[in-house]
Amino acid sequence: MKTNNQKQVYSTPEIVSILLDNEISLALASETPPDGPGETYNTTPEYLHNNPFNTNLG
Repeated sequence: MKTNNQKQVYSTPEIVSILLDNEISLALASETPPDGPGETYNTTPEYLHNNPFNTNLG
């Protein structure tokens, strides 16, 4: 096994600052509004309930 004993030059990492828009970040972090009368948008269809212990085999 051949080893490389040459030392490599250390390069300092570049630090980048990111400014957040508070209005947009709050809108993205907020929860979805509750369903209105007659709306069922937040319910999961029955076929997506993957419980292996609850089978409909009879």
